[in-house]
Amino acid sequence: MRVGIVGGGLTGLALARLYALDGHEVTVVEYAEQLGGLATWSPYGGFDWDKFNRILQPSDHHFIDFIKDLDLEDHLHWRHIPTGLYVEGNLHPIGCSKELLKLPALSLLAKLRLRFTLLYVSHLASLKSLESITIDEWLRKVSGNESVEKFWKPLLTARFGAGYSRASAAVGFSHIKRMLPTQDNLQRAGCFGYVKGGCKSIYNKVEKELKSKGGRVLLKETVLRVSCGDDGVSVHTPQRKLVFDQVVCTNSPGDLARIVDQDLLDLDQNKSSVEYLGVVCIVLVAKKSLTEYYAVNVADDSVPFADLIDVSNMVDVEDTAGNHLIYLPRYLLSGDPEMNKPDSYFREKFLDGVKRMFPDFSMQDVVSVHVHRAANVQPLQVIGSPASIAPTSTRDPRLHVLNASQSFRSSLNGNEVIGAVNDFYQQARVAGC
Repeated sequence: MRVGIVGGGLTGLALARLYALDGHEVTVVEYAEQLGGLATWSPYGGFDWDKFNRILQPSDHHFIDFIKDLDLEDHLHWRHIPTGLYVEGNLHPIGCSKELLKLPALSLLAKLRLRFTLLYVSHLASLKSLESITIDEWLRKVSGNESVEKFWKPLLTARFGAGYSRASAAVGFSHIKRMLPTQDNLQRAGCFGYVKGGCKSIYNKVEKELKSKGGRVLLKETVLRVSCGDDGVSVHTPQRKLVFDQVVCTNSPGDLARIVDQDLLDLDQNKSSVEYLGVVCIVLVAKKSLTEYYAVNVADDSVPFADLIDVSNMVDVEDTAGNHLIYLPRYLLSGDPEMNKPDSYFREKFLDGVKRMFPDFSMQDVVSVHVHRAANVQPLQVIGSPASIAPTSTRDPRLHVLNASQSFRSSLNGNEVIGAVNDFYQQARVAGC
């Protein structure tokens, strides 16, 4: 069977690999110059590494199995390394819930309620009750006003931007569970993993596998139209017309509305319901680390980024040409005008934030500064939107859609993506597609 995959991000590549392993003739069509989509890599002067930081936790079973299936297990390295919190002008360790209880910014009562919140998050079995209340309202009931104002609100505002006030507790739950040491991951606290060579080594291996199975990867080919006819599903690019027996589109709802013939699918509900978060990420290539922590969660409104991630505290510096990589992400609603500010605006603003956190910071220690941005990174569940969107229905059984808009509740890390791909493919096999 001839299978076309529109989109060469992690979703498209993982799905293409499964089809190819089952003996199908697979073609991946990607508009960019390299694979990976949002989770791609960038040159940093003498070495390549991830454009946006990606990290593994021991609970990421889907992604770990994916790495093993690619025969890259020897590239997977684990480190026990501390994480921190920046609040009220100071850094504090938060590798376990006991360390959270030592935060001087909170009263004893607020610390106890914070501890209770983490226990509650760990044992909550269903998210149904969290879908009709905002994360702010829910946390004030569970944690109290003091911990919300001094801890949760600045922390989660950095995660959701202007969407914080409307974000549902269901989506906030997934971020809390991944960010902080809840009861079910105390044994794993401080343990993080990475793949040597970053995401580039993963995508190179997938591409190699696809080609060994007779598959194709077409780069720099923008899909202009997807249509269905008697001969199959056609994917039109400026260079050619490709015809397949089955096509899976991994595009966002907005892109689908632009390229897919209107009579093939109805995106009205999806387009009106899905709101996306974007990200602007400054990457510093530096001569030395800023902190002993791998990741510092920022709960301070005076600092413009959500985290300070000092990757080289975990990754061997030989992989980064002897330099240190520091990521500074800021999350904004995709429609926020700030997303369109020039790179110079973010450089100045973020470097001022680093200076606020580390008064001894000097630009003499910086080798280079890189600005990356992406508009549609993650769907945001807000009050009034459905808890999830069913897979987009098409009017032709030969055309399918798998994209991030169907995953409101997850923090949309690589593990969630691989899990969704596996589920989709199993259902496709059952349906005979």
